Amino acid sequence: MRKQKRIVMICIMVVMAALLTGCGKKKIDVMENLIVSFEGYNGYGTAKLNNEYSWETEAFEIAEIEKIDGFDTFAEALVIEDAVSYEIIPKENLSNGDEITVKAAINQSVLEEYNFELVADSELKFTVDGLDNVTKIDPFDCIEVEYDGVSSEGIATVTVAKQKQYPMDYSFIVKPSQGLKNGDTVVVSILGTNPEQDAIDNGYELICMEKEFQVEGLMFYAEKISEISDDTINQLKSQVEDIIESDVAEKNSRYAKWSSSIVYTLKSKTFLGNYFLYAKNLESAWHKNCCYFVYKLDFEGKESFSCYYVVGYYDILILEDGTCSYDFDKMEKRNPIISKGMASYNGYENLDQLFNDCVTQNLTEYTYESTIND
Repeated sequence: MRKQKRIVMICIMVVMAALLTGCGKKKIDVMENLIVSFEGYNGYGTAKLNNEYSWETEAFEIAEIEKIDGFDTFAEALVIEDAVSYEIIPKENLSNGDEITVKAAINQSVLEEYNFELVADSELKFTVDGLDNVTKIDPFDCIEVEYDGVSSEGIATVTVAKQKQYPMDYSFIVKPSQGLKNGDTVVVSILGTNPEQDAIDNGYELICMEKEFQVEGLMFYAEKISEISDDTINQLKSQVEDIIESDVAEKNSRYAKWSSSIVYTLKSKTFLGNYFLYAKNLESAWHKNCCYFVYKLDFEGKESFSCYYVVGYYDILILEDGTCSYDFDKMEKRNPIISKGMASYNGYENLDQLFNDCVTQNLTEYTYESTIND
């Protein structure tokens, strides 16, 4: 019985010694001298602890770490330092006037052998201030989208056309960039891993990351006769009339060598108007449009006769300023042979035949309009 009492007394003495020893440890408040600073810009600020380890000096002195001059002292100092971790809530995307909370967590188990105790009895509150406001910008103010080519086949490119009002060196991409027609919408976007954060880091806020632009100013294939300027109509009429005169003159020169009696004189040529064809599918059509110039030719000779002469011009383009672009070489004469004895001339005997040849046979692929009244 006495032996049992003695064991109990020894246990009590051990516990009391431990308690007395613990009570004798120096308490160090790891929250006492904390300072928080705020970086960044209003709405995007970040909180940062500046002196979270100011308590280390006192702890190292008690632990008899005079200086870190080897692996052992470095490892011991690291254990003490790592025993404390801080948490800032919230830490990012802060605005002036926000309140943040700083908490500390302490791993006491690694500090049992030391004659000090780290404590953090309370949380600390701080109010965010001193953050400058960001400047909102439209990053697309400095660019222009340029369009080249022909409508339905246009190409878009982005150029930096004005002085940038911000320090970020952005690049831009436009989609779609090909196969464009007037009236289409393209979207220009900023390239980069995180352009928004890049702007914030420089004190700016992007009001948009992409912007729509409408395609305009591309040349386009004329869709109707009224889009072809009067100047162009007159120029093409003049060429057709030259072609007619040349055609008749070449034949008559040859026939005159045989006999003047077989020569027919072109008494008059009368412009009747145009047939205009426009492709239903521009992408697949070999020719996008065709404007036929139709003339009635009156001849005198052994007998008088009339015929219809036609010349077509393909792929007439309308430029941005409303003027036309065309290629004189993109021209076709679709005139059969009319025999008059030993002589023959080019032309259709009637307008229905001409219409069928030039228009009717193409109506599966083209729409048409006519200004001809005969």
